[in-house]
Amino acid sequence: MHQRFFVIIFLLLIFLGLSGFIAIRLGFFPIAIVNTHFIRESYFNEAAEVIVSGYKADSKLGNTELRRLTLQKIIEDQLIKSEAEKYFGSSLSDGEKPESVRAMLKDQVSLLGTSFDDWLRGARQKANVLILVSGYSWSGDQVIVCKDGQGDKSITGIISEPRSIFTGC
Repeated sequence: MHQRFFVIIFLLLIFLGLSGFIAIRLGFFPIAIVNTHFIRESYFNEAAEVIVSGYKADSKLGNTELRRLTLQKIIEDQLIKSEAEKYFGSSLSDGEKPESVRAMLKDQVSLLGTSFDDWLRGARQKANVLILVSGYSWSGDQVIVCKDGQGDKSITGIISEPRSIFTGC
């Protein structure tokens, strides 16, 4: 009886370990938390790949700075989407383009008598952002690259650096 119990527990642990490994390899883990919303590593890498490949030839910005700007934009888009959901409720679909949500929210914010840039600045300052990836940190209103130069490391390299998963830098 006890042996059967231990075999079942062992197989369950093996299953959970393999599931976790596959989830991590496929990018189904958060690299940042914006208020209560997670930003998945796979989503960030897709966006960063598009931006880095599009701007690399024409830009004097390095790979680290382009990735920082990508993460900054994703965080801002999440803040905008959260605020737009307050105004428009569930009428926003998950496939809604960030640019169209931004345009709709600009109209709503202008009705309140403030500029969109001022509103966004305030939203960034009020946001509870936790960056879980090494090389980047949240300064209170923007993503910054850590001074120790770890920003050049691949996002998938955080698994080998557990100290940085919770501290950002």
